[in-house]
Amino acid sequence: MSEIVDKLINQGFVTELGPGESTSSGGRRPTNLQLNVDFGYVVIYELGEDVVYRMMSRIDASVFSVTEYAEPDHDIQKRMQIMIAHAQDADAPKGVPLRGVAVAVHGIVDQNQVVFSPFLDFKKVDVATQLNTTLHVPVKIENEANLSAIYVRDFDNHQRSKDLICISIHQGIGAGIIIDGRLRTGNHGEAGEIGQSVVYDHSLSSRGQLRTIESICSETAILQIVRERTGWKNFDLERLVSWYRRPDSLITGILNDFCYYIANVIYNVTMTIGPERIALNSRLIQALPELLIKIQNNIPKHASSPIQIDLVSDVRQCTLLGGCSVILRELLNTGEEPLTFKHLLS
Repeated sequence: MSEIVDKLINQGFVTELGPGESTSSGGRRPTNLQLNVDFGYVVIYELGEDVVYRMMSRIDASVFSVTEYAEPDHDIQKRMQIMIAHAQDADAPKGVPLRGVAVAVHGIVDQNQVVFSPFLDFKKVDVATQLNTTLHVPVKIENEANLSAIYVRDFDNHQRSKDLICISIHQGIGAGIIIDGRLRTGNHGEAGEIGQSVVYDHSLSSRGQLRTIESICSETAILQIVRERTGWKNFDLERLVSWYRRPDSLITGILNDFCYYIANVIYNVTMTIGPERIALNSRLIQALPELLIKIQNNIPKHASSPIQIDLVSDVRQCTLLGGCSVILRELLNTGEEPLTFKHLLS
């Protein structure tokens, strides 16, 4: 341990504060350390469907900038330009160097490479290598749901759960899986792609077609169902929430179905993996928290012991903060050893 600490001090990553208090049994007094926040900052991006989100953080995970850049063309080269241009722009602290970059992708990531994304054609673009070559810092690429799970483990884990799952419900449905405190991505990064689970429908299977769970109850699917039934092509999440609160019987029925299906997703995941906690990352449930109670009430009561089911504490930024943890761990060379970060806004 002393060798690791000495290395971090020599690198300028941590500074010594002086001797601490000895224990009641005596012995050598410990040396108090703290992270040197001026050692550098990190940048985390999330490649959304129509937008690029950016977070800047110092190495103690204190966030000092969160910005978004519209990019509706789904052009990976334009997004690369955005990420490169804004990694070291005027928002960066003067005299403090960039130390690392993390990128969240809605899709499958394997060995720091994007294998598949439902709405971005990466055209065999090696995002990590291009950013590393241009910015000269370590770069980590990871799936959005996995980063949400890392956020829950490292920022939002007051119960110290070692086995947990974070289910992200956005354009699709994905699960980040933490077992024994470590992220499990499976073969070729495909673990947790629960939205691709097939719903049995004889009328479709007889024609060689498949119906997936995310085509029924992802946020995108719910909005599409509402648009088809109301005839409103631009029906968005804000209007959905407003109509539900009227209340509107059509919207209430659609969201009751949503709660039923998500409850069954949770039940199936619980019976398969047996986590201590399932956290949900969903803008829809954040906007209508009463849906969480309906989901909980719809879960079949067959589990031998109850598990904690809740909403992540920061739906808006949990993916970015998960990326912050990943790149800071890379810089600290801690692997997935237990670390707890505080979400600080400077």
